[in-house]
Amino acid sequence: MGEIGVLICSAIAVVAFAAAALRDLTLRQIDNAIVVIVAVAWGGTVAFGSGSGDVWDGVVPHLAVAAAAFAVMLCLYIFGGIGGGDVKLAAVVFLWAGPDLAVPTLTLVALTGFVLALAMLCLRPLRAHADRGGALASVLVMLDERRGVPYGVALALGGIAAIVSPWLTQR
Repeated sequence: MGEIGVLICSAIAVVAFAAAALRDLTLRQIDNAIVVIVAVAWGGTVAFGSGSGDVWDGVVPHLAVAAAAFAVMLCLYIFGGIGGGDVKLAAVVFLWAGPDLAVPTLTLVALTGFVLALAMLCLRPLRAHADRGGALASVLVMLDERRGVPYGVALALGGIAAIVSPWLTQR
């Protein structure tokens, strides 16, 4: 059940990260329930994947990275740079990433956030067409920079990458 349990918990977290991205893109909100599901799924992977080794050897560094991410993002929240949901989502993203994947995950999140913000600015001239309805209008409303950058999308992508990359690099 060990590897299957890890796979199931990982799949649940991927789906939850995708839900967080979609919710942040459409509503600019990230539900606490989604964050809890991702955290519990990580705990499940620890429980199923611990085998006979000392589980705390792997858990503590992951918790430390998550706490550091939470602290940094909390500072950004206090100064109005991001929303509260982004703070919590970043913590669980880096919980999954841990020390080994923290820098690549941070790089992916930063680049994705930058591209998303740039795309939002590039779409600004098309905003006048948003009142015509249709698919373009829906996209323009979701990516209207006046609503803020949905950093949850970038964070969720980083979380999914942190989950999937170990599976892709196994031999």
